[in-house]
Amino acid sequence: MVTFVIRFYGPKLLANMKVERYGAASVTLPEHPDKLFITGGADKNYKVLDSTELVSLSGKFTRGPKLQAPLIWHCIVNLNSTHGFIAGGSTIDDSSPALSQTFILDYARQTWQSLETTPSLSFPRKKHSCTKYFTTDADQRVGGKSFS
Repeated sequence: MVTFVIRFYGPKLLANMKVERYGAASVTLPEHPDKLFITGGADKNYKVLDSTELVSLSGKFTRGPKLQAPLIWHCIVNLNSTHGFIAGGSTIDDSSPALSQTFILDYARQTWQSLETTPSLSFPRKKHSCTKYFTTDADQRVGGKSFS
């Protein structure tokens, strides 16, 4: 007789976030894969946030660097082991237009590159996702699709 044991590992509450948020974007940190970097979104009163948080697998939340502007419905992806890239989103709410702005964060310094030095998206986007892919050894691209 063979017995199969099936175990279900459901979601486990690690801790409560310092700020409740929806419409946020998050990414694991390349140098610290046990930490999740959560950016922007809106609080329970629908106020769009410029705050960020880091959560570790131990359940510890710490505040991260402020965004350059309040953002909701944006995406974030790691460019490399030291920098994150935020694209698109909206600054007010669902009814506000999508953005073509991008932001680059230096994780170690927790500083943002100036908007004047970051590229703009070809088309404004919100409620999209993004990923990084390589087309050649020297060429990295970040893309996504919007349904707004």
